[in-house]
Amino acid sequence: MLARESGRPIIPFAMATSRFIRLNNWDSTTINLPFGRGAAVGIDAVFVPPDADAETMEKLRLQVETFLNEATRRAYEQLGRPDASLPEKSPANPADAGAMKSR
Repeated sequence: MLARESGRPIIPFAMATSRFIRLNNWDSTTINLPFGRGAAVGIDAVFVPPDADAETMEKLRLQVETFLNEATRRAYEQLGRPDASLPEKSPANPADAGAMKSR
């Protein structure tokens, strides 16, 4: 909403380090450790039209999420740790677990 109201773009980017601890929480927070290498990757800006309706906002939200995941993947790839990218989330319903791709 802030991007829609202000007219400013959303700039998706990710920062990653080669040494980190990943927490087992809802957003897989990482605590970066010293003496590692770092990478920052930006993706194309996302512009939200001032007259964006709920459907447009959802499409743009999904685009931002996709860009953030891709930026994260690229950042870890630059560090030589493509396996360290964000893990797949468990489904909210355990019955849906069969639908998840195995790693």
